[in-house]
Order: sequence, then C-alpha cells, then structure tokens
Amino acid sequence: MTKLFLPNYFWFICFLPFIQPFPFPSDLQPLCPLIGLIILIRSSFKISKLVTPILFLFLIAVFTWINPFLGNSFLLEKTYLLKIASIPAALIIYNCTNNLIGYLRPKHVYATTFIYFLAFVFRNISPFWFVTIQDYFVNKTNVTLNSLAEYLVRSNRDIGILSTEPAFTAACCATLIVTALWFLQSSSKYEIEGNYINRLEAKLLTISILINILLIIGTKSLSGYVYLFLIFLPKIGSLVINNIRLLLNLTKNKIRVSRNNLLIISIFPILLATVLYFINFNTYNLNINSRLIQGLSVLFNTPEKIYQIDGGRVEAIITNTKIFLSQPITGYGFEFPDLYKIYQASGEYVTNKGSISTITYFPAATGFLSLVAFYLLIKQSRSPIYAKFLSLCFLTVSFSLAFPPIWVLLSLRPDRKK
Repeated sequence: MTKLFLPNYFWFICFLPFIQPFPFPSDLQPLCPLIGLIILIRSSFKISKLVTPILFLFLIAVFTWINPFLGNSFLLEKTYLLKIASIPAALIIYNCTNNLIGYLRPKHVYATTFIYFLAFVFRNISPFWFVTIQDYFVNKTNVTLNSLAEYLVRSNRDIGILSTEPAFTAACCATLIVTALWFLQSSSKYEIEGNYINRLEAKLLTISILINILLIIGTKSLSGYVYLFLIFLPKIGSLVINNIRLLLNLTKNKIRVSRNNLLIISIFPILLATVLYFINFNTYNLNINSRLIQGLSVLFNTPEKIYQIDGGRVEAIITNTKIFLSQPITGYGFEFPDLYKIYQASGEYVTNKGSISTITYFPAATGFLSLVAFYLLIKQSRSPIYAKFLSLCFLTVSFSLAFPPIWVLLSLRPDRKK
C-alpha cells in the first residue's frame, strides 16, 4: 500500500458508506470504521481533540448500561447494542475525517457523483438487473426481485441507489453537494496555501452539484427535499435580506418602468400561484405520485397527520422528548422504546421506533449529559452553517452515529492544511 492509498480509499467509502464486499443484514456497513481503525493504528493513535464529546458520550452510555437502578438488562437487544457500538465507530470516523481533511480532494466528490449517476442510469435502463447486481454488495435494500414490478408501479419512492433506501441515497448526494460548495467557496484560500482548485475542477464540482440535485429529485424521497432545503436555507435567507434592502432602496427612488422590471415583478406571483395550486391539488389525481406534493399537501392542510408519510419519525421525536422531560437527570435506560409504542405510516403502533432519532434517543435513554455532549460536538465544529444544519438533520432522523457523512460535514473546517 502506498502512503496515499488508505486516505483516498477512506474518503471514497465515506461518500459510499453502504458498499462492502460481503453484505450482511444491517443498515450501515463496518467498512468505514474498520479502515479508519487501520489508519488510526498506522498513525500511532493520533487523536483529535474534537472527538472529546464523542468519548464523553460513550462514557455516559456505558455508565447508563451498567447502572442497576435503571432496570436495564445487561444483555440488551441487538438494536440497543448497535446504538452503543455506533459511538466508538463514530469516534474513529470523526477522528479520521479531522486528521485526513488535508487529503480530501475535489476528485473524491465528482468521481463519487459519477458513480451514483451511472448507477441511477443503470437503474432506469434495467431495474431488474440493477436490483440483482446491487444486492451482491449493498445489503438490506427495501426492494426485492419478487416485489420489484409492483413497487415500480405503485410506490411513490424510487429504489435505493447504492444504499438500502432512497433517503440514504439522498443523504449521500446532499453531503456531496455540501462538500462541493465548501470546495468552491474556499478555493481562493486554498490557492494561497498552494492547495488550489483549477478551473477544470471548479467546473466538475459545479456539474457535480447539479447532478446530485437531480439525483435527489430522482429518488422521490421526501427527506431528500428536506436536505436540499436545509442546504440552501442560509443562501435563501441571505438572498431575501439583500432583496429587502434593495427594495427599501428602490422605494427611496423612482422605479424605472422597463421590460425587465415588469418581468421580475410579474414572475414572482406566477411562481407563488403555481406552488399554491399544486399544494392544494388533490394528490390522488396526479399522474406522478410525488411524496413532495403529498408532504406539502399534508403540511398545509392537515399538519397533525404528518406522521402518516414520514415513517413515524415525528412521533418518535415527540415521544423521546416527552420521555426526556419526564426524567432528564438519568434518563430511562436504553430499552425505553420497548415500553412506548410509536405510530407508523402503515397505521400500526410499533416498538423500538424511538431509537431512530439519535439526537433525541440518547438524551431520553441517558439523561441531559448526552445533550451536553451533542452541544459541544456541534459548537466545536468549524464547518459552514449549512453543513451543520445537514449534520443535525441526519442526527435527528433515522441515521446512526456511525453514518460517515455526519462526520464529513462536521470536519469541513476553513483552515485545511495541505
């Protein structure tokens, strides 16, 4: 192995976390933390101070696990053992993303984007062969060969592209968008430090952003649209503020009547009317069964029923919050989801759903100290605000702490050394 092989391979598998040589039944793959552990050993256990909150969270989790007063059984179920095991995995991954940030290159973004794009094209050309081949290296996908035909006709979602389900594909594509934006916005600084981005790489990064946006739309995942909104929310806010200032300045002067001004004034109400029309349109009469249209319709018309299309995520977050507030000091222990049933989209009440929201599950299970750990984790990160928004979103919904894109996003600091 050359000196650069492991760092380069590590960054690629951070953006392709669901691919491994031997799939087994788990949402996440151990390949990334395993490679990270090898890198950690080869670097003589160089530990970044930014991983201290994760180590703190691990100590809290172990103490909660062995605390006899919480009534936990020492032999926890697989779901809860994986929750505890995800903490050291996250520590290893985050330590590597921090120490290897100087090895992150634009090629890792646009090459991975090209892989996702080829997989998406292959899926549209031949869904049968795509699912057959993908199952050899991506496990636990939400579609089987037996249900493929019915799924493609009736489902309002797509097949997971190189991941277990569309929401995970959208999450990886959203991470690639953020990383590309980070490269483009910091390119002048890199050029001063001698680690510059040339014009070709800037163009490839821009193309990668557009491709990933199209891929997220193509997955038909409601979560994907939320990711896009969170990424561009700071940009939208800045644009709105600047336009308000411009409008205030215009009111002080005479507005010149011109074709361009009239076009700008007229296009906004047209777009607004179009959006409102689709929101209020009966979703069952649409030719395209879009989860975005369904989500907007429920959000504006019957927001109390949002849990019917989000897989129980909102109900899980609300339930976990209530449990935490009822016992915020020590928490209820890792097995508390077995005591509370969560509403699912299918109309059934199920247990264990409380564990799908990482950032609310740990406080409910271990108490307020885990909230302190998460606060320090986000506060110490020097990533752009849109990267922090997206990482918080991953931690809030159904992503494990061992999900590599979370730690990629929190490692995108401005002072990357060569």
